Amino acid sequence: MLPAGLPRALRAAPRSMRAKLDAIENKQVPSGETIHFARQELLDYAREELVRNKVSGIRNANFVLANNYATCSASIDFHRVQESVQGRPPGMLSRLLLSGERDVEVELRLSSERGWCRVDVLSVEVDGWDVSGRALDWLIDNYVKSRYPRAKINAWFELESNIKQVALTPAELKVLIA
Repeated sequence: MLPAGLPRALRAAPRSMRAKLDAIENKQVPSGETIHFARQELLDYAREELVRNKVSGIRNANFVLANNYATCSASIDFHRVQESVQGRPPGMLSRLLLSGERDVEVELRLSSERGWCRVDVLSVEVDGWDVSGRALDWLIDNYVKSRYPRAKINAWFELESNIKQVALTPAELKVLIA
């Protein structure tokens, strides 16, 4: 059940997306069909998931889609995120480097073929500073994989539920069923 305080439009998009996801997961979509997830539908769903999972510390989440690329941005208080996700305060390194709210921008590339997919992180900026190498690995481990331990980033993974391919366009995510 969605929180009652969410605007009606925000509650409708996640329901629509959940219905599409359920149809894919339950293999109710005929072979060869493409399911379309509009950009706004994806954004509303992502925002509702943050609320539903009680993840605090993320504001102004947004993304721009392109052909198999996405640029995601948000204002993130890494301490509040870690406390809400892991239930404990951040360590000393995090307190020293990431105290307060930070403007974050991430550029991603999506590759997909023959039932496989890959999401590559092309760049990450925190308050205009490029984050790469071990620092980026640390951020991914502590703020993505701690919440989603099965997440595959910069690595190929097999798509489930008869999905043959996924693709981004400037307007949507397209899911092609095998």
